Amino acid sequence: MANLASLNPAPVYPFKTKALGEIKFRPFTSAEQKALLIAKEDEDEDAIFNTSKAMLESATFNKVDINKLYTFDMEGLLIKIRSKSVGDELKYALTCSGKDCGHVTPVTISLSDVSLSQAPQSNTLQLGDTLFVVMDYPRVESLAGLKPDDNEGLMARCIKTICKDDEVYPTSESTEEEVREFVKTFSDSQYDIVFDYLQACPTLSYSGVHKCSKCGKEHKSELKGFNSFFR
Repeated sequence: MANLASLNPAPVYPFKTKALGEIKFRPFTSAEQKALLIAKEDEDEDAIFNTSKAMLESATFNKVDINKLYTFDMEGLLIKIRSKSVGDELKYALTCSGKDCGHVTPVTISLSDVSLSQAPQSNTLQLGDTLFVVMDYPRVESLAGLKPDDNEGLMARCIKTICKDDEVYPTSESTEEEVREFVKTFSDSQYDIVFDYLQACPTLSYSGVHKCSKCGKEHKSELKGFNSFFR
Protein backbone atom coordinates (compact mmCIF):
# COMPACT_ATOMS: atom_id res chain seq x y z
CA MET A 1 0.00 0.00 0.00
CA ALA A 2 1.34 3.44 -0.93
CA ASN A 3 2.41 5.85 1.83
CA LEU A 4 0.29 8.78 0.69
CA ALA A 5 1.61 11.09 3.41
CA SER A 6 5.04 10.89 1.79
CA LEU A 7 3.61 12.63 -1.29
CA ASN A 8 3.43 15.92 0.64
CA PRO A 9 6.72 16.25 2.56
CA ALA A 10 7.09 19.18 4.97
CA PRO A 11 10.04 21.58 4.74
CA VAL A 12 12.73 21.11 7.39
CA TYR A 13 14.36 24.00 9.29
CA PRO A 14 17.25 24.28 11.81
CA PHE A 15 16.88 25.73 15.31
CA LYS A 16 19.69 26.30 17.78
CA THR A 17 18.98 25.44 21.42
CA LYS A 18 21.18 26.22 24.41
CA ALA A 19 20.56 22.83 26.01
CA LEU A 20 20.99 20.47 23.04
CA GLY A 21 22.63 22.47 20.27
CA GLU A 22 21.13 22.56 16.76
CA ILE A 23 18.02 20.52 16.08
CA LYS A 24 15.74 20.12 13.05
CA PHE A 25 12.01 20.77 12.91
CA ARG A 26 9.08 20.89 10.52
CA PRO A 27 6.00 23.18 10.67
CA PHE A 28 2.95 22.06 12.64
CA THR A 29 0.18 20.35 10.74
CA SER A 30 -3.30 21.87 10.86
CA ALA A 31 -4.42 19.02 13.13
CA GLU A 32 -1.61 19.74 15.61
CA GLN A 33 -2.40 23.45 15.71
CA LYS A 34 -6.06 22.68 16.32
CA ALA A 35 -5.16 20.38 19.22
CA LEU A 36 -3.09 23.14 20.86
CA LEU A 37 -5.81 25.77 20.41
CA ILE A 38 -8.39 23.41 21.94
CA ALA A 39 -6.13 22.86 24.94
CA LYS A 40 -5.70 26.64 25.34
CA GLU A 41 -9.44 27.24 25.11
CA ASP A 42 -9.99 24.77 27.94
CA GLU A 43 -7.44 26.78 30.02
CA ASP A 44 -6.03 23.52 31.37
CA GLU A 45 -2.34 24.17 32.10
CA ASP A 46 -1.46 20.47 32.22
CA ALA A 47 -3.22 19.84 28.90
CA ILE A 48 -1.45 22.81 27.26
CA PHE A 49 1.92 21.63 28.57
CA ASN A 50 1.45 17.99 27.54
CA THR A 51 -0.03 18.89 24.14
CA SER A 52 2.87 21.26 23.46
CA LYS A 53 5.41 18.58 24.36
CA ALA A 54 3.72 15.99 22.16
CA MET A 55 3.59 18.42 19.23
CA LEU A 56 7.27 19.30 19.60
CA GLU A 57 8.26 15.65 19.75
CA SER A 58 6.38 15.02 16.50
CA ALA A 59 7.63 18.21 14.81
CA THR A 60 11.24 17.25 15.62
CA PHE A 61 10.74 13.78 14.11
CA ASN A 62 10.87 12.10 17.55
CA LYS A 63 14.65 12.62 17.53
CA VAL A 64 14.82 15.24 20.31
CA ASP A 65 14.34 14.61 24.02
CA ILE A 66 12.06 17.57 24.67
CA ASN A 67 12.35 17.01 28.43
CA LYS A 68 16.01 18.02 28.30
CA LEU A 69 15.34 21.40 26.68
CA TYR A 70 15.44 24.50 28.84
CA THR A 71 12.01 26.07 29.15
CA PHE A 72 13.15 29.06 27.08
CA ASP A 73 14.39 26.65 24.40
CA MET A 74 10.91 25.15 24.33
CA GLU A 75 9.31 28.60 24.12
CA GLY A 76 11.62 29.66 21.31
CA LEU A 77 11.07 26.45 19.37
CA LEU A 78 7.29 26.72 19.68
CA ILE A 79 7.32 30.31 18.46
CA LYS A 80 9.70 29.51 15.60
CA ILE A 81 7.49 26.61 14.49
CA ARG A 82 4.41 28.83 14.77
CA SER A 83 6.01 31.44 12.51
CA LYS A 84 6.83 28.77 9.91
CA SER A 85 3.35 27.26 10.20
CA VAL A 86 0.98 30.25 10.13
CA GLY A 87 3.18 33.28 9.59
CA ASP A 88 5.20 35.85 11.51
CA GLU A 89 2.29 38.09 12.53
CA LEU A 90 0.36 37.83 15.79
CA LYS A 91 -2.97 39.62 16.17
CA TYR A 92 -4.72 40.37 19.42
CA ALA A 93 -7.30 42.78 20.82
CA LEU A 94 -6.24 45.74 22.96
CA THR A 95 -8.97 47.02 25.29
CA CYS A 96 -8.52 50.70 26.15
CA SER A 97 -8.28 51.51 29.85
CA GLY A 98 -9.00 55.20 29.29
CA LYS A 99 -11.78 56.82 31.26
CA ASP A 100 -15.18 56.28 29.61
CA CYS A 101 -13.54 54.55 26.64
CA GLY A 102 -13.13 50.77 26.70
CA HIS A 103 -12.72 50.68 22.93
CA VAL A 104 -11.18 47.52 21.47
CA THR A 105 -8.33 48.12 19.01
CA PRO A 106 -6.91 45.34 16.82
CA VAL A 107 -3.12 45.11 17.26
CA THR A 108 -0.63 43.25 15.10
CA ILE A 109 2.92 42.47 16.19
CA SER A 110 5.74 40.65 14.46
CA LEU A 111 7.19 37.56 16.12
CA SER A 112 10.59 38.83 14.99
CA ASP A 113 10.20 41.50 17.69
CA VAL A 114 9.99 38.84 20.40
CA SER A 115 13.28 38.62 22.28
CA LEU A 116 14.96 36.50 24.92
CA SER A 117 15.60 38.24 28.22
CA GLN A 118 19.12 38.41 29.67
CA ALA A 119 20.33 35.51 31.80
CA PRO A 120 21.49 35.98 35.40
CA GLN A 121 25.19 36.84 35.59
CA SER A 122 26.07 33.75 37.62
CA ASN A 123 24.42 30.44 38.44
CA THR A 124 26.42 30.08 41.66
CA LEU A 125 24.46 31.54 44.58
CA GLN A 126 25.94 32.27 47.99
CA LEU A 127 23.51 31.40 50.76
CA GLY A 128 25.90 31.71 53.69
CA ASP A 129 29.55 32.26 54.62
CA THR A 130 30.49 28.77 53.42
CA LEU A 131 27.23 27.60 51.80
CA PHE A 132 26.73 27.86 48.04
CA VAL A 133 24.36 26.27 45.51
CA VAL A 134 25.00 25.88 41.79
CA MET A 135 21.80 26.25 39.77
CA ASP A 136 20.56 24.99 36.44
CA TYR A 137 17.99 26.78 34.30
CA PRO A 138 14.56 25.15 34.54
CA ARG A 139 14.21 22.39 31.98
CA VAL A 140 10.98 21.04 30.53
CA GLU A 141 11.27 18.00 32.79
CA SER A 142 11.62 20.34 35.79
CA LEU A 143 7.99 21.39 35.36
CA ALA A 144 6.47 17.94 34.91
CA GLY A 145 3.90 17.24 37.61
CA LEU A 146 4.58 20.48 39.50
CA LYS A 147 1.79 22.84 40.45
CA PRO A 148 2.41 26.44 39.32
CA ASP A 149 2.90 27.60 42.92
CA ASP A 150 5.25 24.77 43.95
CA ASN A 151 8.32 26.97 44.23
CA GLU A 152 10.09 24.60 46.60
CA GLY A 153 9.72 21.79 44.09
CA LEU A 154 11.12 23.88 41.25
CA MET A 155 14.04 25.02 43.41
CA ALA A 156 14.82 21.42 44.35
CA ARG A 157 14.82 20.35 40.70
CA CYS A 158 17.05 23.23 39.58
CA ILE A 159 19.76 22.95 42.23
CA LYS A 160 22.60 20.99 40.63
CA THR A 161 25.17 21.11 43.39
CA ILE A 162 25.34 22.08 47.05
CA CYS A 163 28.71 23.26 48.38
CA LYS A 164 29.39 23.49 52.12
CA ASP A 165 32.85 24.32 53.43
CA ASP A 166 35.13 22.11 51.30
CA GLU A 167 32.50 19.48 50.57
CA VAL A 168 30.55 19.20 47.30
CA TYR A 169 27.18 17.43 47.14
CA PRO A 170 25.80 16.80 43.62
CA THR A 171 22.02 16.58 43.90
CA SER A 172 22.05 13.81 41.29
CA GLU A 173 23.27 11.59 44.12
CA SER A 174 20.27 12.44 46.30
CA THR A 175 16.52 11.91 45.94
CA GLU A 176 14.25 14.80 45.03
CA GLU A 177 12.66 14.56 48.46
CA GLU A 178 16.07 14.93 50.12
CA VAL A 179 16.76 18.07 48.08
CA ARG A 180 13.29 19.39 48.99
CA GLU A 181 14.13 18.89 52.66
CA PHE A 182 17.29 20.95 52.12
CA VAL A 183 15.22 23.73 50.49
CA LYS A 184 12.83 23.71 53.46
CA THR A 185 15.75 24.71 55.73
CA PHE A 186 16.15 28.03 53.87
CA SER A 187 15.74 31.27 55.76
CA ASP A 188 13.59 33.94 54.13
CA SER A 189 16.66 35.65 52.68
CA GLN A 190 18.07 32.39 51.31
CA TYR A 191 14.70 31.52 49.78
CA ASP A 192 14.54 34.94 48.12
CA ILE A 193 18.02 34.54 46.60
CA VAL A 194 17.09 31.27 44.89
CA PHE A 195 13.59 32.45 43.97
CA ASP A 196 14.94 35.66 42.42
CA TYR A 197 17.41 33.62 40.35
CA LEU A 198 14.61 31.48 38.93
CA GLN A 199 12.47 34.54 38.24
CA ALA A 200 15.37 36.12 36.34
CA CYS A 201 16.01 33.09 34.11
CA PRO A 202 15.66 33.80 30.38
CA THR A 203 12.19 33.86 28.88
CA LEU A 204 10.69 35.12 25.63
CA SER A 205 8.88 38.42 25.83
CA TYR A 206 7.55 41.33 23.80
CA SER A 207 7.13 44.94 24.87
CA GLY A 208 5.62 47.72 22.77
CA VAL A 209 3.41 50.81 22.87
CA HIS A 210 0.08 50.88 21.03
CA LYS A 211 -2.54 53.62 20.78
CA CYS A 212 -6.28 53.26 21.18
CA SER A 213 -7.78 53.90 17.75
CA LYS A 214 -10.66 55.85 19.33
CA CYS A 215 -9.25 58.12 22.04
CA GLY A 216 -5.52 57.94 21.27
CA LYS A 217 -4.49 56.79 24.76
CA GLU A 218 -1.16 54.97 24.68
CA HIS A 219 -0.90 51.52 26.23
CA LYS A 220 2.23 49.55 26.99
CA SER A 221 1.73 46.00 25.79
CA GLU A 222 3.75 43.22 27.39
CA LEU A 223 3.59 39.56 26.40
CA LYS A 224 5.60 36.88 28.18
CA GLY A 225 5.86 33.12 27.78
CA PHE A 226 4.83 30.99 24.81
CA ASN A 227 1.13 30.90 25.82
CA SER A 228 0.96 34.62 25.00
CA PHE A 229 2.08 33.97 21.42
CA PHE A 230 -0.48 31.33 20.51
CA ARG A 231 -3.81 33.06 19.81
